[in-house]
Amino acid sequence: MKRIKYLELRDQLFDLYGSEKNKRWKTFKTILRIRRFSPELKEAFCDFFNSQGKVMPSPDLKFGGVTFHELVEEEGMNALQAFLMLDWFDRDPEDAIEYMSRYRFRSPMNLDGEGLKEIERKLKESGYQPPVDEAEKDTSDIVVETTVEENKGMNNGEVCQLN
Repeated sequence: MKRIKYLELRDQLFDLYGSEKNKRWKTFKTILRIRRFSPELKEAFCDFFNSQGKVMPSPDLKFGGVTFHELVEEEGMNALQAFLMLDWFDRDPEDAIEYMSRYRFRSPMNLDGEGLKEIERKLKESGYQPPVDEAEKDTSDIVVETTVEENKGMNNGEVCQLN
C-alpha cells in the first residue's frame, strides 16, 4: 500500500502557496481534493509526489481526452495544477472543457464528441455524484490502494517540489 505523508504534503503546499492571503484554507482545500481523486489519479499523484517529481504519470493516463503532459507542456500548468485539472476532467468534463476554452483564453480542447459522450455515459451509469466539500479534519496520511508492485523502490520519506 502506498502512502502520501500528510505533514509533508501540507508543508509542500504551504510553501507553494507562499504569502497568499488564505494559504492555510487553500492548503486544506487542496488536500481534501487530493483525498477525493479517483484511485487511478491518486496513485499517479502518489508516485509523482513520493519520487520528488521523477516518476511522471503515464502518457496513457487521460481524463476527458487530456493528459498530464499536455497540461504541463502545452498549457504551462505546474504539476499540482495539472493533477487538479485532471481531477476536474474526471469529475465534470463539460465544466472543465468550458473552463479551458473560456478562462484559459484558448479554443475548445480537441475532444471528439464521442470521447465526451463516453465520459458522460460512464459518469451517469456509475451514479457518480460530486463530493460535498467539508472542512479538512483528517490529518492522516493519504493511503493509495494499488495492485501495482508496492512502491517500486521509492523512498517514501522524500518529498517532491510541486511548483
